[in-house]
Amino acid sequence: MKIAITADVHLTSYNKNPERYHALENILDQLVDEDINALIFAGDLFDASCNSPGEFEDLIGKENYKNLATYIIPGNHDPSLSVGTFTTQNIHYITEPELINLSGEVSFFFVPYQSEKTLGEVLATFEADLEPAHWILVAHGDYLSSTTLRNEYEEGLYMPLSGREIQRYQPRKVFLGHIHAPFDSDILHYPGSPCGLDITEGGIRSFLIYDTRT
Repeated sequence: MKIAITADVHLTSYNKNPERYHALENILDQLVDEDINALIFAGDLFDASCNSPGEFEDLIGKENYKNLATYIIPGNHDPSLSVGTFTTQNIHYITEPELINLSGEVSFFFVPYQSEKTLGEVLATFEADLEPAHWILVAHGDYLSSTTLRNEYEEGLYMPLSGREIQRYQPRKVFLGHIHAPFDSDILHYPGSPCGLDITEGGIRSFLIYDTRT
């Protein structure tokens, strides 16, 4: 099964930032062309200033995307939304840590952002449910390593994950939001923002496609 992953779209309103909606719609159109029916948002789908999340629902509810299931976790910028905010059936808004089997090959552990916790603390609570090498972590936060990964959009440390914790809990893959530039290693991946948020965020923009079989 092929699953697409993006993050840090930072939707405001269409009138204020139409380019962010266009970037997202471009991803959606590519998924339709590739016959990919699942899309994960690893946090910060919305910007903190967003007061019209219904515009996203209007977009994802279009006839072209009716077969696309979307899985959304809130990031540190997402406004406080309840599970019942969205009524479109293909939107799955996940507000508590949850292990979901999206395919027969592997389960996805979705961890919404929590300001007072580290990812390691959440993983420790669910350790008994996480079979080594048979689960995927989807979360929103900073990776602590010798590699310099920074979110120039804001300062501070956000729900960090360490390399030691990856070694301990042994996810097959880790997909994180929060860093706006794409980054890839053997296990850890940041899809980055599909649209630069200001003139300092240049470079090629992308999203990820993960094949659970290969």
